[in-house]
Amino acid sequence: MIRLRGIYSTALAGLLSEAGYTFSDISEKTRSRIPGLRFSPESVRATIKDLEHHKGIVIIGEEDAVANIYSIIESSIGSEYSIFVRDGPYTVYRARIIEAVKGGYTVELPGRRKGFLRTFQRHTIGDVVTAHVVKPAIFSPVLEEGIAVSGDYVRVVEGKRHSVSEHIHDPQFTLELLTLASTKARGKWGVRFRSSCRGTEILRIMEELEKLLGEAERVKQASEKIDAPALVRAGESIALMYFSFKSFERFDTIRRRYYPTVQGHHLVKSLGDNNISNKVDELEASASDDSVNFSENYFDELIRVLSTGTVRVVHEKAMGRGYTWLAKASISPTGYIQLEREVESNGWYDGLRVEKVKGDRIFTLTYPSSRFLVHKYVDKEDNLKGIYVNLNTPLDFSLIPPSLWYLDLALDIAWTPGEEARIIDQAEFEVLRVSGLYPKGSIEHYLEAARKIRELLSHEPLKLLTGPDFLVRLQDSVWGDEATKILMSFSNRLRG
Repeated sequence: MIRLRGIYSTALAGLLSEAGYTFSDISEKTRSRIPGLRFSPESVRATIKDLEHHKGIVIIGEEDAVANIYSIIESSIGSEYSIFVRDGPYTVYRARIIEAVKGGYTVELPGRRKGFLRTFQRHTIGDVVTAHVVKPAIFSPVLEEGIAVSGDYVRVVEGKRHSVSEHIHDPQFTLELLTLASTKARGKWGVRFRSSCRGTEILRIMEELEKLLGEAERVKQASEKIDAPALVRAGESIALMYFSFKSFERFDTIRRRYYPTVQGHHLVKSLGDNNISNKVDELEASASDDSVNFSENYFDELIRVLSTGTVRVVHEKAMGRGYTWLAKASISPTGYIQLEREVESNGWYDGLRVEKVKGDRIFTLTYPSSRFLVHKYVDKEDNLKGIYVNLNTPLDFSLIPPSLWYLDLALDIAWTPGEEARIIDQAEFEVLRVSGLYPKGSIEHYLEAARKIRELLSHEPLKLLTGPDFLVRLQDSVWGDEATKILMSFSNRLRG
């Protein structure tokens, strides 16, 4: 049974229904668009919802359900980048303290993996503690101390306060749930009532709560007998899937099987603006013309974001720590985007291996749907300090808040005057590679592009800055993208 929410719901409901799945929780809009969907009152096995920025989805739930749904979507639609983490949220471990760090401790997990234990409790190096995952990650998940046991309606977590999902709005029902928690779960156990409690009889919720409290006690007793890093109890599995222009077009095609769908439906919906989204819905509901192409609206909104003068840029790392930066933005008549920022502190450019000086400037060259960001570093006198090329998923943007967006893929090329160009971060990239986190074929594509850029930088470093068409042609030839076509459409839109 599947719970389904977000801008991809109609397409995914139809696709998964054809694969034999039943549903337990989807919106009334989706129900009305696909009348033949099957429903069941049984418990939810997986939830599918948008990532916060709408550029992809998260699938979370039982391991086999998550894995199967992930496989169906990947084979039918494809993704730019995807991650499947078996031991996801609320997985319980015994973990060994190995180092004190800010905010907690580095801990050893089974298989000699490491994690970060977020805690204010004091521990001695070598102690073995019980903890559960609160933020899954590829390399180093974030954990908090205590047992966590999750059910269909309720989650029991050691050391937490009672709480109710923000999606439960009925104050009387909220009071009943909190009263139930106070009566049944005393002492160290905190109860979290999930959104699935809505419309469920209080007796059924109480039965599950009593069952989970008993299980939590048993897990706690069993864990205390383990004196080495170990998996104590499996939690939920999680998959992240990031989409791009190609994926959006495939979503449109699939959705069109079940409901009138304009061209560019998922592309513009991914921008996150409700006004634009409502216009798309109204046009499709009228069923007057599903040949309308909303892709032009996408370019219009991108021009508007860049024309404000200063733009926010989101450098995201999947399940990792990304960052944002601000830059002055301009667009060339041919559609290339230039970003400029000034360095505000002294230090060291790790990738370039040169000194960072306050007042240095960084010029970044890119274009819509580009898999590359070319950064040129100069000092106050405009002397070139180096060139750094970031490889990423196709450049996209959001409207809420207005920002450029890309997903970093841990593979970059650096060049400094007098030296040959180097591919850097390759060790991290190789770890991702053997983990199977890229769609098949993408690994070799990124490595091939990195090698060609390294060769060009080693012999003609300024060509990337004076002849950026090289990158567009490279993207088309290596990935089979339509970067040239997209850039031409964007530049035509600039000219009105």
